[in-house]
Amino acid sequence: MHSIQVQYILIQTFSISIGDTTVPRKWERNQKLGEWVTDQRRQYKHKATNKPSQLTDERQQKLNDIGFVWSIRNRTDWNDRYQQLVHYKEAHGHCIVPQLYDDNKGLGKWVSKQREQYRLYLTSKPSFMSAPRIEMLNNLGFAWSAKGRKACELEHLEHAFNEREIATAAAPFEPPTFEPPVTNQDGAVGNDAGVEGGNFNILPDMNADNANNGDGQTLII
Repeated sequence: MHSIQVQYILIQTFSISIGDTTVPRKWERNQKLGEWVTDQRRQYKHKATNKPSQLTDERQQKLNDIGFVWSIRNRTDWNDRYQQLVHYKEAHGHCIVPQLYDDNKGLGKWVSKQREQYRLYLTSKPSFMSAPRIEMLNNLGFAWSAKGRKACELEHLEHAFNEREIATAAAPFEPPTFEPPVTNQDGAVGNDAGVEGGNFNILPDMNADNANNGDGQTLII
C-alpha cells in the first residue's frame, strides 16, 4: 500500500477516535503521522498561493471529507463548542441540535460526535469522552440519544457500564500469595526437588574447552 494511503487511513482513524484531525507534530505514538499532517498543511498553503505543491485535488477532497483542519488557528476547542451549545439552549430551550443546523453546522456535527463518543466510552472503547465532560453535558440537559430504538440500546449500555463500575468498586483486595522455595533434604534451595546432592546451580560450559582443575577433571561450579 502506498505511504500516502497508509497515512490517510491513520489520520482517518485518529479523527474517529479523538474527534478531530489536529495530530501534534511530535506525537509520541506516531511522530511520522504528525509530520505528515504538518506537511499537508504546508502543501495546502503552497497550492493556495500558486506555488509548487504536492497536494492533489483528489487528496485535498478526501481530507476535506474527514474534516481535515488546514489551519491550526481554525480549530474549535471542545469548551468553545460547549459554550455554543449553552447559547443554543438559551435560545431554544433544549440541546437537541440538528446535525445539519444551518446557523452552525459545526455545532450540529459536534453534538452528534458527543453521542457517538459517549457510546464508545460506555463500552470501554477508545474515546475522547470523559467523566467531567459527561457531567458538564448532563448538567446542561444534554440528550444522549433521540427517542426510539437507539434510546433503548443506550439504556442497556448505561446499565451495563454502571454494573461494571459497581463490581470494580466492590471487588475485595487480594494480597499477593507467597510460596516458600523448594528445598532438598540437605536444606539447599533449588527449582528442582529431584536434583541430588544440592547441585542446583550447575552452569553449562560457556567455552569450547572444558575448564579443569589441573588433574584433567572437569570442574563443577
